[in-house]
This record gives sequence, C-alpha cells and structure tokens, in this order.
Amino acid sequence: MNNKTAIILLLALTCLAGVLSAQYTDDDKLMFQAYKLPDTALPDSVMTEVDSVMYLDGEVFTGTAFSRYDNGQLQHSSVYVNGRKHGTTFVWYPDGKPQLMATYRNGWLNGRFKGWYQFGAVIYDLVMREGRYTGDSLYDADASRAEVTSEDSGSEGDAPEAGND
Repeated sequence: MNNKTAIILLLALTCLAGVLSAQYTDDDKLMFQAYKLPDTALPDSVMTEVDSVMYLDGEVFTGTAFSRYDNGQLQHSSVYVNGRKHGTTFVWYPDGKPQLMATYRNGWLNGRFKGWYQFGAVIYDLVMREGRYTGDSLYDADASRAEVTSEDSGSEGDAPEAGND
C-alpha cells in the first residue's frame, strides 16, 4: 500500500469514527452518564404490578424502581407517582450503553421516546402525547414518515379521559 492510499484510508476511518462518536455524544446520552440511582430506589422485584399500577406491600407505590442485569449493571430505572410511571424511564444494554429513554406522565408515554442501537446510532426519536404518536425527528430518505399524522397513528392503549391528569 502506498502512502497516498494509506492517508486516504486513515482519513476515511477518522471520518467514520467521528460520525459514530457524534451519535454517542448527544445531550440525551449525557443524561444516562450523569444518572445516579437514588438511595431510596427499590428493586422492582419486590413490587407487584396490577393493571399497570405498581404496588409495594399492598400500597400504591411512589418512588423509583429499578432492576439490574446479572453482571450488576443497571437494566432500567423508572419513577412512579401513585403507582404509575411519571417522569423519565431509562433502559441500558448489559454493557451499560444507553438503550432507551422514555418520558411518562400519569402512566402514559408523554414527551420524548428515544432509542439507540448498541453501537450508538439512534433507532428512533419520537414525540408522544398521552400515549399517542405526534411526530419524530428522524426522516427517511423517501419522506415516508412525513405522511403519518397523529390521527392515523397507533397509540399505547386508550387515551385518558380529559381532566384525569
């Protein structure tokens, strides 16, 4: 291999590494890195879930629940208020890399819903409102996502009745 080819190959690999590392340095991933499990958090294995409501010792749970992989790495952490997810839920791969971040309000996906491949690229970055898809920040080359509207998109269960916040 001559010097010119080696330089071009090195430049191409450097550019590729830059693109992949840029995928891993967004602000959302920084939230994963800065996350600290609260001292009051409880393993979800000590809780019971009935009709999407978490209970601890027969009482509706308010607090942070988590689980870990066999290697000790956090698997997920979710905040509950009155037994329902309310706040940001984090999910990690077994090696500690971010897998999913979802925002909930009164048990409904409400806000950002973002996922990553294990190598760091974003799989999806959706915006949800009361469990219904309202948009995303990723675009297909053929603009097929732009054709989806909130009226014809799916939802996570039925939307809550007005005033049940």
